Amino acid sequence: MLKLLSAAFVALALLVSSPLIAATPAEQSVEMVNKAIKHYQTVGKDKAFADFGDKTNKEWVDGEWYVLVVDANSGLALAYYDPKMINNPAIPDLKDVEGKFIIREQIAAANKAADGGWVSYVWRNPATAKLAKKQSFAKKFDDKVFVVGYYE
Repeated sequence: MLKLLSAAFVALALLVSSPLIAATPAEQSVEMVNKAIKHYQTVGKDKAFADFGDKTNKEWVDGEWYVLVVDANSGLALAYYDPKMINNPAIPDLKDVEGKFIIREQIAAANKAADGGWVSYVWRNPATAKLAKKQSFAKKFDDKVFVVGYYE
């Protein structure tokens, strides 16, 4: 009986300590958007936006994983790892190589449902410096659209 209990305990410990299935990139994107919104609520706009743009802060900018925040009305970028994008008047009309209006579609996806929506487009992966298909999750909060995505 003791051997059986020991084996069950070991199996349970392994199950709890190591997930059977890692989160998918889609789940990670949704989780990171929700985490960014929570951070924004907790520390305020200025601190959150500074954190989202800080390339040394691996919590918010790590290779292909980063947060974009755009104004839901104007489409201007408010937070991003590349400071040239912030408040740049060209950003609302930004198109991918296939002619898709990226920011407009992100705002539309976020406006469709309270729990957010998805947009697919082609963008340069900062981790590889190559163009790749990207899936981005966009969610509206406080007249802002928070966006995180993954590259296929």
